Amino acid sequence: MKNQNRVWIEFETNPPTAEEIKLMNKMLDRLGAGIYFIKNEENDLFVGYKTANTGYKKLLDNGDWFSLDYLGRDD
Repeated sequence: MKNQNRVWIEFETNPPTAEEIKLMNKMLDRLGAGIYFIKNEENDLFVGYKTANTGYKKLLDNGDWFSLDYLGRDD
């Protein structure tokens, strides 16, 4: 099996507060990650992708794996 170059990004609290989500999204934006976190009224956590027509992915935990090759890319 091929090793994947990934990084786990997680919130300490479950569910994260609105302020924690705001700070995480600010950090991800500074990194140019192209992803962001949102929470619905039922406190379900989702990750969204800034590329067109990708939608949202509901997270079963308070974090998820992301491609380090993409997040660490040279622009």
